[in-house]
Amino acid sequence: MFLHRDLFLRFEDYCIPYVDDIKEGRSEDYTWEALDDKRSEWWTAAADSTRERFVAEGHHVLVRDPSDWVGVARRHLSYHGLGGIDSTAGTDEHGGVRLGFTSVFHPAIASGVLLGCWERAHGRNGRASVSYEEGLATLELRSSREIAA
Repeated sequence: MFLHRDLFLRFEDYCIPYVDDIKEGRSEDYTWEALDDKRSEWWTAAADSTRERFVAEGHHVLVRDPSDWVGVARRHLSYHGLGGIDSTAGTDEHGGVRLGFTSVFHPAIASGVLLGCWERAHGRNGRASVSYEEGLATLELRSSREIAA
């Protein structure tokens, strides 16, 4: 069964007026560039639900260096029609990574899946931040807490 992007975006637009302060989840672990408050809350709920579902499935994710994220994204995004990445860069020595998307079904859904992958690979809670560079989405994943040096 396919869920078309247009239908998903219309569902999002339909839900936005009814979003009223998310009480559950980890809203502090998601940052969305250039979104209004209501849409940001909806994206956070969608991403966190996707992350929880992914972690509950018990996938094993092994990451040795930032370039491994291309394969991780292929397995958990591209094969399901959720997008793909073409660039990776390490951002810190604790597993932080910046991923550049070539295409993405919905940034919140892809962010939730990849944050779930990051958490399974590193064994700790992470944080996701989406920004846009030259019209393409960029996702930064890192630890949600500072790690002592």
